[in-house]
Amino acid sequence: MAPRKANPHTRQALLDAARMLFLSRGYTATGLDDICATAGITKGALFHYFDSKHALGEAALERWVEDGKRAFGSGSYLQEADPLKRALGFVDFAIELSQAGPPGCIAGIFAQELAPTDEKVRASCAQAFTGMSEIFEVMVAEAKARHAPDAPFDPKSIAQHMFAVFQGAMVLARAYQRPEIVAEHLRHFRAYLEAQFHVVQR
Repeated sequence: MAPRKANPHTRQALLDAARMLFLSRGYTATGLDDICATAGITKGALFHYFDSKHALGEAALERWVEDGKRAFGSGSYLQEADPLKRALGFVDFAIELSQAGPPGCIAGIFAQELAPTDEKVRASCAQAFTGMSEIFEVMVAEAKARHAPDAPFDPKSIAQHMFAVFQGAMVLARAYQRPEIVAEHLRHFRAYLEAQFHVVQR
């Protein structure tokens, strides 16, 4: 019997279903049966694309990171000539994204649930956070060089603080069932970032 040909639409349906369920339920509470039912695909078909839940989780995490980089790489704030406006625009874009759907981050969820026992996933989550943080760090460093070269703050620390706020706010939003908490705390961070440059809000 000839092997079944892979269908990219089926694989994508499985990734979409896994993404939705991982975000709403977490990794541990999501079963393969749940993913198959949501995708409308049999478990036998699932195993044609992923040999385990773990493999599907890794693929979902990889796709999540790719989609995040693609989204932030398409923001209009990147057209700003002033690096400080770009940095503030990055935060504004994060606020906008946080309002587009239920709060949650697959990298954050996996880091909380799997990092203590799965070194590969832990490293992938750390790499995901580092990659996004470094993008923002460059913007802050460029803004510092132009507007506040003598300021004592460290762009790397500021960038990591941004994602600490972002991730922590998502945890709070899920706990309190208040999605707007994410935008609220990102706005607090935006005001903090402005203060580092002594920018007076209008």
